[in-house]
Amino acid sequence: MRISNSLAAIIFGLLAFMLLAATGRQIGLTYDEPIYMSKSLLAYEWLADMLSGRDATSEAAIRRYWDATRDQQPGSIKLLFGTVTRLLGGVLPVPVLTAGRLGTMLLSALLVGVLYWFVAGLWGRAAGVVAAGGLLLMPRVWTHMHLAALDAADIPGCQI
Repeated sequence: MRISNSLAAIIFGLLAFMLLAATGRQIGLTYDEPIYMSKSLLAYEWLADMLSGRDATSEAAIRRYWDATRDQQPGSIKLLFGTVTRLLGGVLPVPVLTAGRLGTMLLSALLVGVLYWFVAGLWGRAAGVVAAGGLLLMPRVWTHMHLAALDAADIPGCQI
């Protein structure tokens, strides 16, 4: 039985995510990750307040949840990181630091899967495997795929 390129891309993405999550504790804490992680959890609390009907649109609430004086992450990234941390961090058997990094790992795994799908569609499955595996195994990219920061999304030529 032959699986489609789309299913293979999903499998590659899931494998990449599992590999990244399993190796998350091997990289130490960077200086900016505590800021990014705390701000992302505030963004998740804001979303939870919005969805529960609590007041999250007042000036005081916006200042509390979205104060950008110490952080330059876009709001969408904060929401993604905070949501993934809260939803997957409590379910997966990973350390707290790795849980805070799961958002980057998820985006990175998505990139690996999409790269496989795109290249396999143009040049065949072997080329897709080489492209996705090559991206995943580049030392700089590998490291950035583990950090709760914008580094993985800012790698030249590899924007997520």
